[in-house]
Formats: sequence, structure tokens, C-alpha cells
Amino acid sequence: MNRNIALLTICSVLIFSCGTEQTNEEKNKATTVDTSSAFAPKDTTQQLSTTMPDGPYEERHPNGLIKIKGEYAGGKRHGSWLSFYPDGKMWSEGSYKNGLRYGRATAYYPNGNKRYEGFYTDDKETGKWQYWEENGKLAEEKNYSANTK
Repeated sequence: MNRNIALLTICSVLIFSCGTEQTNEEKNKATTVDTSSAFAPKDTTQQLSTTMPDGPYEERHPNGLIKIKGEYAGGKRHGSWLSFYPDGKMWSEGSYKNGLRYGRATAYYPNGNKRYEGFYTDDKETGKWQYWEENGKLAEEKNYSANTK
């Protein structure tokens, strides 16, 4: 009899603890938008509302140095955007036009050597792109047409 009561109690606890309400961590994940791009370090995430206010934007590393710097227009990235490593060295630089990557894009290794450089048109790689190894040696060149990625 005690065994049946114990089994019933365990089953009840399991059934009622399997609700569908999200934990705070799950709620935060649902509202986190990855703002990483070709112009920002991969670990860059930020809580965003549905639209960003127009004007200058700046995000800082925990040490206070600038992490990302750019501008929003019409709620979208627009114009020049820069990103930096935690030590203040340039990570990348590029431009946006109405929220889409546009123009020259350059990224750097922590030692200052170029990682890659190329051009975007409407968020797609176009033309000649070059990729370097961290030691500065050219590793690869690719040519993209506007219709391929």
C-alpha cells in the first residue's frame, strides 16, 4: 500500500512539474537577437526591441572600451559600422545601406593583420574577396557575382 502511494506521489509530481511555462532563461533566449555580422565579433548579442531608434549606436565591452559603433536610420543599420576587440584593436569595418551590408568590408585578426576583405551589394558578397592567414599570408581569393553567395 505504501509503495502504491509513493508511486502515485512521484507520478503526480512529475506530471505537474512538466508545465509549459517558460523559465526566465528561456524567456531571455526568446527575446535575444543575435546582432553578430561580418562587422562584429561572433559573441556579440544584445537585447533588441522590434525597432531601434534612429541615430548613433554604441555598445561597450565589460572593460568600458567600445565594442560596436554605428548608426541606425529608419530602425535599420545604415552607414559605417566598426567593431573592436576587448583590447580596443579594430575587429572589423563595413557599411550598411537600409539594414543590408553594402560596400567594402574588412575584418582583422587580433594582431592587426587582415583576415578578409571584399565588397557587399545588398547583403551579398560581390566581386573579388581576399582571405589571409593570421601571419599575413594570402590564403585564398574568390570572385563572387551579384547572383551567387
